[in-house]
Amino acid sequence: RAQLMRRVSTHPRRHCSLISPRGVAPILLARCVGVGVSTNPEVAGPSPAASTEEARARALAQSQAAIRNADVDVRRATAAGELRAAAAARTLSFYTYPADRSEFSVRAHRNMRTDAEWDAIGAKISGTDPPFKHCRVACIVAAMRLGPNGELPTGLDAAAIDPSCMVPSRTAGTPGMVILGTLDVNQGVVLPAEELAGTLPRVE
Repeated sequence: RAQLMRRVSTHPRRHCSLISPRGVAPILLARCVGVGVSTNPEVAGPSPAASTEEARARALAQSQAAIRNADVDVRRATAAGELRAAAAARTLSFYTYPADRSEFSVRAHRNMRTDAEWDAIGAKISGTDPPFKHCRVACIVAAMRLGPNGELPTGLDAAAIDPSCMVPSRTAGTPGMVILGTLDVNQGVVLPAEELAGTLPRVE
């Protein structure tokens, strides 16, 4: 029995589709949040943080249109760097911040949540997380390879990619990658939070 734990946000301005009937769809390139406007009556127009988010949203839309399904590799993540980049993609998808929040505080909170999610993924995979002790857990990522010198794939705008979602090359012959999206696949007779577990299947 298998269960897909889909990390999908319902935010209307986030692109978080996982697997489409026509193939792999781009999942997450950057966080897209609402545009905030300064509440100070002496300040006209959007705040610097809002302007940054507007630019990122435009770059995100252009990058999504440029991605070809054939260039996206969907596979199981095993290396520590891949798992942390997957955790970062989830953090970027599920957290938004007020426009007046400083970049330092945003980055500090984002790093804290990424580290926590990274630890959680590792605990589930290793079986040290009690609810998942008797489950097999795999972290699946959708990724695109970076160029020989770490450059982004053709069509992706650097303004739409958060560096925390990039995995540098580990060896000279192994290219780095950028994580576009992630999900967990859990397999077990009894899954966490499952009310009607039953007794089947069992070994006869």
